[in-house]
Amino acid sequence: MITKKLDSSLRKINSILIRLFFIILMIFIYNYNINLFHTKVYLFTLIAYPILMVANLYLPNNKYKGISRLILDLSLITVFLYGKDLNSLLNFFPFLILIFNTINHSNTNNRFFLFIFLVHSSIIFIDQFSITLTHHLVPV
Repeated sequence: MITKKLDSSLRKINSILIRLFFIILMIFIYNYNINLFHTKVYLFTLIAYPILMVANLYLPNNKYKGISRLILDLSLITVFLYGKDLNSLLNFFPFLILIFNTINHSNTNNRFFLFIFLVHSSIIFIDQFSITLTHHLVPV
């Protein structure tokens, strides 16, 4: 019983730290890249992201909370990285963080496959459906 509470507390702390790191990382990405959108789009996204994350915390306890957090994470990443070079480590780093945080999104195999599908879809969309990058990630 105590280990479950401790595990739950550690996961929540880990989730909060990762989300804060995401926000800081997106600010770095914004500052070090040429941006396609107006500054207001990035600012709105940065403000909406934590608000929607907090709203997600107060949703009734259901099995889709992890998926909704993943979709919010990928939405933030997609807005900030759209049209940018994913060959840069700084630009690809948010996806690596998501991979390290997979345990909080995917408790079952079905969710893991959904995780893989959503991450690849985001990468393909960011890369503007170019086969150059996706050829290396998804063997043809």
